[in-house]
Amino acid sequence: MSELAGGGNAGPESELLSRISAVAVTHYSGPLPPPEILERLERLYPGAAKLIIDDVLTESAKRQETETRILPHVLFRQTLGAVSASALGMLGMSGGIWLAHEGRSMIGLVSVLGTLATLLAVFLNQSRKAD
Repeated sequence: MSELAGGGNAGPESELLSRISAVAVTHYSGPLPPPEILERLERLYPGAAKLIIDDVLTESAKRQETETRILPHVLFRQTLGAVSASALGMLGMSGGIWLAHEGRSMIGLVSVLGTLATLLAVFLNQSRKAD
């Protein structure tokens, strides 16, 4: 270590240190690289920037078309799920109330509370997924 600090003998460690060069890492996010990188690519390979930009525009148009086609189906499934859950919840609640009215109050209470617990669990699970 004294060789490195004091500049004494030129050993393998000082030779290694003289060969170390700086490395810069560039990170970007998004569909297009920064303009500086596009400019460098254009100098190395004329037409590269246009190819990259055209590819990004084509991919964006395809993604928008796919989203436009899929969105109505997604909305329909969500609506169908909400309507089905509401119908099943009302069926469970009304069944529990009917059982309680018919003199089976414990079974009716369990039916009502079970339905409420199930609906609450589904709601909380969906809320957690949205976050």
